[in-house]
Amino acid sequence: MNQRSLLRVGGVVLTGALFILSCDLALPFIGSPGETPAPPTAVVKPTVAVPPTPTRDPGMVSATANEDLKIYAAPATAAQTVGQLSKGDKARVVGKTAAGDWWQIMYLTGPAQRGWIAAKAVTVSGPVETIPVLQPPAAPAPASPTGPARSPTPPRATPKP
Repeated sequence: MNQRSLLRVGGVVLTGALFILSCDLALPFIGSPGETPAPPTAVVKPTVAVPPTPTRDPGMVSATANEDLKIYAAPATAAQTVGQLSKGDKARVVGKTAAGDWWQIMYLTGPAQRGWIAAKAVTVSGPVETIPVLQPPAAPAPASPTGPARSPTPPRATPKP
C-alpha cells in the first residue's frame, strides 16, 4: 500500500472515531483503567397478594329450581304466593316439613323474608340432614266457590182466615 492510501484509511478511521465520541454513545463500562465493574444486581419483581377464593359454607344447603316455580307463604299450593323462582335460580334452604315434601327458603324480598317451595320442583345440594323440621303455619282454608254461607231465613207464619 502506498502512503496516500494509508493516509486515506487513517483519516477515515479517525473521522469515524471522532463521530462516535461526538454522539455521546453509552458505553458498557466507563471507569478507571483496571477498575472492576460491579456485578449486576438482581431485579426483584414485586409480588401481588391474591386474596383467597371465598369458599361456600360447607354446612349450607341450597335448592336449584328445575322449572319456574312459585314461592308460597306456607307449605301448600292453596297458600298465598309470595314470589317465584325461575328455572336455574338458587336459594338457601333453612327448613323443611316433617314429610320432606316442602323446603323453607330464604326469600329476602318476601314479606317474612322466607317462603316455601315444593321439594319435587328443585334439586337440593348440601347436608340436608342438618336442615331442621319446622312447624309451618296452617294454610288458610280455600274460599267456598259459592261465596259466604248465609244464615237460614226463619219461616213466616201463614195467616189464618
